[in-house]
Amino acid sequence: MININIHTLTNNNEGIQDMNNNITMTDLFKAKSKYNQLKKSITDSYSNDNMDMHNKLVNERIALENKFRLTAQIVKERNVRLEYSHGATKPEKKTMTYSVVYNPLKNYGFFEMSSDCGEYYAEGGLWFSPEGELTDYDGCFSLDNIIRKQLDSWGLDTTYLD
Repeated sequence: MININIHTLTNNNEGIQDMNNNITMTDLFKAKSKYNQLKKSITDSYSNDNMDMHNKLVNERIALENKFRLTAQIVKERNVRLEYSHGATKPEKKTMTYSVVYNPLKNYGFFEMSSDCGEYYAEGGLWFSPEGELTDYDGCFSLDNIIRKQLDSWGLDTTYLD
C-alpha cells in the first residue's frame, strides 16, 4: 500500500513543528472522485438557484480541500537582492519567510516569499500533472531552491526545473 505523507511544517522560535498524517492512495482517489462530483453538483445547484444546497456543497468541498492540502512555512536567513532590467541591487542578508502550498485534488499549488521588513516579496502559482509532476510555475523568473526542496520532500517531481 502506498502512503502519502501530508505534513504541516512550521519553523519558528520553538523549532520545526511537524504534524504528519498518513493518507493512502485509495483515500486520495476516493477524494478526487468526490471532489469532481462536488464541483459538478455545485454548478448544478447554482444553475437551479438553490443557494442553500449550493452553500452546503461549497463548504463540503472546502473541507475536503483542506483535508488534503500540504502546507509548509520555512523561515531562513538568506542573501537577497532585487533585479531590474537596468541592473541589480547589492545582496543583503534578510530573514525570509517562505510559504508553500500544494493541493493534490486540484493539481495546483502556490508559493509566497517575503522578507521580515516587507521590502522583498514574490508569489506565484505551481501547476502539476495528476501524477504529481511540476509542469509549470509563474510569479518569478526562477523558483527558489528552498521551494523546490519542499516540493521534493513531499515526493513531487520537480525535474521540470532542471
